[in-house]
Amino acid sequence: MSILTRMLLIDHSIVFREMLRKRFLNDPHINMLPAASDPFDALHKVNKYRPDVIICANELPYLTGNELIEKHLGKYNIPIIAMSVKEESKDAALQAGAKHFVVKPSDATHDQGLAFMNMLLSLVMQLRQQDLLEQSQQPIRQSYYYQRYRSHRSKVIAIGASTQKDDAIVEVLSSLPSNSPPVLLMHDTSYGESNSLVERLKAACTMSVKEADVGECLQIGTIMVAASDRSLRLQSDQHYYYVTEAKGHERLPMDSFFDSVAATMGSDAIGILIAGSQDDGVSGLQNLGRTGARVFIRKDKDMRAEQEERINVKNESALVAAIHSSDALTKQLLYSI
Repeated sequence: MSILTRMLLIDHSIVFREMLRKRFLNDPHINMLPAASDPFDALHKVNKYRPDVIICANELPYLTGNELIEKHLGKYNIPIIAMSVKEESKDAALQAGAKHFVVKPSDATHDQGLAFMNMLLSLVMQLRQQDLLEQSQQPIRQSYYYQRYRSHRSKVIAIGASTQKDDAIVEVLSSLPSNSPPVLLMHDTSYGESNSLVERLKAACTMSVKEADVGECLQIGTIMVAASDRSLRLQSDQHYYYVTEAKGHERLPMDSFFDSVAATMGSDAIGILIAGSQDDGVSGLQNLGRTGARVFIRKDKDMRAEQEERINVKNESALVAAIHSSDALTKQLLYSI
């Protein structure tokens, strides 16, 4: 009995996803995995299902398919068929790392659509056979996780959030794939309310979520939420990055948090401030930006003019990129990790 080829389709078009699902659902050679509709969903399903072959459309939200292949999918060592309604996307797709490129029919007859799907099936089986042959010739092939985290072992996402920003926090973090760099979240909230946020994140995120303990080391794929009564800092020794409790309050807690990330991680960090009624954290985030780290502030559209002016004054050097929506912030975060 032959082994089924696990195939993942990444396409924003529900019509095309359903068309391929019906064609390949009962194919004796294909295990049609649940399709992905956007880059975040794609990364989650690649990690969950480990497909043998990926078909990736270029027309996607947040990132184009070619950008997704070049920045993320190419690191998995999985053969990819790139697909676009525009033939001029071919060169960019192949340069990004796709093995094949096909023009996706935008207005095909039934017979043309059937011929296209049969051609896709032939390419999928061809790539699978080539991949099996390469694996047999190189049986000790390094896993994706070793390759990625050997080169990104220092990455960390540091997030500071003002009060009443739980919805924005959940919206941003729920979009991250399960093997993202560790996240350290400092949240300005009332005593005891951090547990509520932890439970919401657990229900929404593919990453692991826990309340941060003093002395605990950061872990890949884990979101560590500061307890309501603690102002945390990030420190390191020769081998590990770990969480400590802030001592003294010479500066505002959020600024101190970002300063510790700047001192420990420098340009290997990604800093995000989800601003509300306070401007605490802007100076610390700016210091983190001076180290070369990518830093962002999400500002509410209904933010009072005087409050926004205070933030703008603190950010005079414009090191911090201002973003007004969670969708835009998640796109920038996907670019950065």
